[in-house]
Amino acid sequence: MKSLKPILYLLLVNQIFAIGQDVRCSGTTCTTPGTCGATPTVPSGLSWQNGSTNELCAINNCPAGGTSSGLTGASDLFCQSCPGTPDGSIPAKYANVAQTGCVAVFDSCGNSRALNSWTDHDCLGCYGPSLQYARTDKTGCQANVPMDKGNEVPCAGLASPGASCSSQGFCPDPPTVPANLKWMSAGASGKCVIGDCPPDGTNSGLVGASDLFCQSCPGTSNGSAKAIYANSAKNACVASSYTCGSSRPDHTWTNADCLICNGPSVQYAKTDRTGCLVNPPPIPGFDVTCSTLPSECKDVCPNAPKGLSWQIGSTQGKCNIQVCPSAGTDSGIQGASDLFCQSCPGTPKGPIKAVYANFDMTACVASSATCNDFTRPSCTWNDNDCLTCYGQTKQYATEDKCRCQSTPSTSSSSQSSQKILVSTIILISSSLLF
Repeated sequence: MKSLKPILYLLLVNQIFAIGQDVRCSGTTCTTPGTCGATPTVPSGLSWQNGSTNELCAINNCPAGGTSSGLTGASDLFCQSCPGTPDGSIPAKYANVAQTGCVAVFDSCGNSRALNSWTDHDCLGCYGPSLQYARTDKTGCQANVPMDKGNEVPCAGLASPGASCSSQGFCPDPPTVPANLKWMSAGASGKCVIGDCPPDGTNSGLVGASDLFCQSCPGTSNGSAKAIYANSAKNACVASSYTCGSSRPDHTWTNADCLICNGPSVQYAKTDRTGCLVNPPPIPGFDVTCSTLPSECKDVCPNAPKGLSWQIGSTQGKCNIQVCPSAGTDSGIQGASDLFCQSCPGTPKGPIKAVYANFDMTACVASSATCNDFTRPSCTWNDNDCLTCYGQTKQYATEDKCRCQSTPSTSSSSQSSQKILVSTIILISSSLLF
């Protein structure tokens, strides 16, 4: 029994005063101040001594309570000699940033750490929950969940020698809200990316957005339309068909894009699709074909009546009158044409549409064919069309139907006489019966 006491004593001493593991310091005189760096001041009594292997050093007595916490002034060399509690296969041989514990991370928490090597695991181990997330470029740690790296986009100035994505004027300035948004090189592609897209998305809450920013950090898509354009207020990335800015192609505005780009304050497209309006525009005329050649409508359509104008139609290659007369086109027009009347018809007569200009070009009338003698099919006039096109001055078609005249044709007179004779016979017969 007595023989066991020395053994138990030695075990207790070794438990309380455990010599650290051998480490390599800057020199071999381990007890010389500065060779291995200072030891923690808490707990007290810690010092460097020669290690068990020649030219190596060790802590004289690692704290009995361990080194995972409760230290003051820990260093990486100290933690390598007196490691903390490992995390699986990861040894706790690095001092945390606060130098209060030896932590299980992949690399030093200090300045000697390899560049761009931070991970969420190491940020939490080195900094604790206050800075537990690695930046997307792995250059350090931050308090909040990192924003996603943006898509690669071309900035106009990158062709210049020495240009970089962060150079002033090469990429448009990133939004100032949220803060800390910046352009970064996308690497070998020669393009740029926003390093950290806002974690809350880019559908709202921005200040100073641009199309290139939205292409790198898009908002929420609308069906097949991607939200890659900044709205007019530059506070969101929106799913417009084209840019909301001045570089938008001509005549491409729609009600949907006006609402998306401007909000409800200016949500209606102009009838010629050149911009947006506060109020709904007047209803334009019907689409017509003025020419098969691509050109401006005002150049290929006949002159519109005074005060009216042609514009690009709702269908590609078509034109229409921008605003048809509110009083209609049955009368009071100056300079009407067939194409004008097809865009702004008058009142139909039964199944016959009023899509032709009368002879005086003062109204759109319901004729069976054009009133223009030069373009009307040959010899197709009838009394109804003559009256409709010419009025009472030439209300009768000639017998061959090739033109209109002021007096009835022979056949018309004969038919009228026959009608009068039949009516007279019927009248006499009725008198005799009664």
